[in-house]
Amino acid sequence: MNTFNLEFDKTAIMLAGRDYGISEFEKQIKGKVDYNQDITLVFPDNIRSLATSFIQGFFLEFKDKLGLEGIEERVTVVDNGRDFKKLIIDNLI
Repeated sequence: MNTFNLEFDKTAIMLAGRDYGISEFEKQIKGKVDYNQDITLVFPDNIRSLATSFIQGFFLEFKDKLGLEGIEERVTVVDNGRDFKKLIIDNLI
């Protein structure tokens, strides 16, 4: 199953920083994801926003492996109605 229940500091409300995005991807996703299957990323409810820098770091390998179109088609983002998927796509163009 390609569902990842992401975990971040419970006091954080925004995720920022390219290096932090890369680090969290390596800690929580790298080596566990099957790029041949659909992927679901579940963000905790306390996260209200994602900075461009975090998106560009965290989704670097997704973009390399799937391309922007693949992310749009095969990655589902569960985000408590915050529309992170649109934010992610807009910031990867």
